[in-house]
Amino acid sequence: LGVEQHEDHVELRVADGGTATADVVIGADGVHSALRAAVVDDAPRFSGYSVYRGLVAAEAVPSFAADPRVMFWLGPGRHITYYPVAAGRTVHFSAVCADAAGVAPRTRAVDTGQLVAEFDGWHEEVRQVLGAAGDVTRWGLFDRDLAERYCDRRVALMGDAAHPMLPYLSQG
Repeated sequence: LGVEQHEDHVELRVADGGTATADVVIGADGVHSALRAAVVDDAPRFSGYSVYRGLVAAEAVPSFAADPRVMFWLGPGRHITYYPVAAGRTVHFSAVCADAAGVAPRTRAVDTGQLVAEFDGWHEEVRQVLGAAGDVTRWGLFDRDLAERYCDRRVALMGDAAHPMLPYLSQG
């Protein structure tokens, strides 16, 4: 992928070798933005943390199904947030953990057993939520330094392509 700016247009080169032309280009393609290099010369920085995300049927966690609520659990090097979605029928969770490898790929599917092991010794409800998860994805959490600008001539950045934020209270 490449971007070439001209006086009156922008030319984009895409992975399959094709090109496209536009008056302006807005890069809103996330923290790993392919367009950011046209505006800012930097790379995403791994935070040292990853987040597991998944969905669980509320009925799989009886204490939660009886009393749906937003829950935050905090501990050394990790925390988990879960809350009801889909009119209380489903629980969404985000479990943030230090990534012992020191670097993580952007995303990877993980075994539920690995996820539960990350929270060994935690409250039973936490372990029930995690143990009932079907498909779980572990996302490396990346950040970038603030830039002096987010626009250069005919290319502008927005959202995480411009200023990513690490998650806080399930936001970001």
